[in-house]
Amino acid sequence: MISCLNMEISKTVLFGNGATTRQVAVNLLQKGIEVIIATSQKEVFFDSADNTTAELLTGVTLKNCRVINEGYELTFQKESESISHKAHRIVLCDDYQRVPEFSRYGLSACDQVIALSQLIAEPETFSKQDGSIVFLTGIFKEGNTLILREIMESARRLANDHAQKVYILTGNLKVAAQGLEALYRETRQAGVTIVKFNHEKPAIEQAEKDGATITFKDEITGHLFRLTPNLIIVDETLTVSAATAETAGILALHQGHDRFAQADNIHRLPILTNRRDMLATGPSRAVLDREQQAMDIDTVSLACMAQEESQTIPTSVHAEIDPGHCVRCLTCFRLCPYGAVVLDTRVRVAENLCEGCGICVAECPKGAINLSHLSAGTPAEQISSASKTATIDDFQPAMVLFCCSRSAVPAASLAGFLGHSLPTGLKIIQVPCAGLISTGDILNAFQNRADGVLVLTCHIDNCHAQDGNQHAQRRVESVLDILARIGMEKERLLKSTLASNMSAEFSAIVNGFAETLKKMGPALNR
Repeated sequence: MISCLNMEISKTVLFGNGATTRQVAVNLLQKGIEVIIATSQKEVFFDSADNTTAELLTGVTLKNCRVINEGYELTFQKESESISHKAHRIVLCDDYQRVPEFSRYGLSACDQVIALSQLIAEPETFSKQDGSIVFLTGIFKEGNTLILREIMESARRLANDHAQKVYILTGNLKVAAQGLEALYRETRQAGVTIVKFNHEKPAIEQAEKDGATITFKDEITGHLFRLTPNLIIVDETLTVSAATAETAGILALHQGHDRFAQADNIHRLPILTNRRDMLATGPSRAVLDREQQAMDIDTVSLACMAQEESQTIPTSVHAEIDPGHCVRCLTCFRLCPYGAVVLDTRVRVAENLCEGCGICVAECPKGAINLSHLSAGTPAEQISSASKTATIDDFQPAMVLFCCSRSAVPAASLAGFLGHSLPTGLKIIQVPCAGLISTGDILNAFQNRADGVLVLTCHIDNCHAQDGNQHAQRRVESVLDILARIGMEKERLLKSTLASNMSAEFSAIVNGFAETLKKMGPALNR
């Protein structure tokens, strides 16, 4: 029989059980912010110096996340118990999952062949190791700065404690991260021999359940060398923890191709996700060096403090569903990139989560959704107020530009400020996201005597709503087919991408489009 414990209120729920989790928890607790740490592991370890008062949820798995007025209601499963907590915010802050690369080097783990994490966890065990020691890293696959730092620190320490030689066999050394160049020099000065392989890779042979022999040619001298070390330490690949990947999926976060809890989107950096008040930090969002992880932890603290100081969200652009026209097709629920559409007794939009992109407005088949508080007005309202002064004599094409407020609108403003030449007869329709531009809006522009329509969106993977630019692309392609069927030139409709600082490109695209329209002459609706 499954019992359900009473719901408790918490300010912040942290998912994880590692060094990053502890540091985030300590920072927040020192700021007076309530913290709950949730992990599937049976025990959470804190240093005695941390003196944390966080509530611990151990041995639990997240089963459901529901949007409520206070933020989110989380339901956990612990054996036969169902536990619920309310959270104002959620932070994913687990450590990496480390995968030893034994197979990449043709090796099997044994007493003489170990993974890097084993050495880091038990440094005393290997500090007085007899014979030579070899580290293998980045030979058959690009390494990363965090692993390289750990290897050089470990090699330097062993060289200082060790009577025999310590080697690092590596491919391309990535020492651009802060302090790595200096660490490289210190490692060499400690007596560690570093051998780089740019072309011919070493041959590694392991006897059954035994150590290995490494044969290689020095690429500078051409001499052949053979090493039979007493200990081989193999590098590791850092991946997102399985717990983080699973939790991110339940929380409906946009995950990267490697399942980290943050998609590759410039608007998310450094710690944001597609859902408001859900943060991903350090090893839960990407492979980062130590300095970047430390910055993430500080940024999380600042973000949480900022929300503590202002618990109310000011009125902003958000979607509203007319219950009288909604047919519960759930198109909006499926497409909302922010998880702001909630299924209660009816389909509604949680204002505190909606970012006002308008994707749901453009996609709703019944027209049951609208955006409130649009300062520039809806696209239809802006189009109807467009100037219609262009004449056939001395033809200057009337152009309607649908511009994303985060990219094309700033680029247009910057172009004007810098004095870039722009054609006359230009009408900019400002939208919060290109995802708001519907096929009806584009056709409406032509019906209002536009000679050409230009849709300017963010670059791929740079859309704040993740896929708003791709929705716009699909709708442009749909209108292009319609234009062909009614006998209008497809060249009268163009889609392009911009970033907010691309003023020169904005001018070039618009002027080039104007020249194309001049050659074609007025549209059929003149």
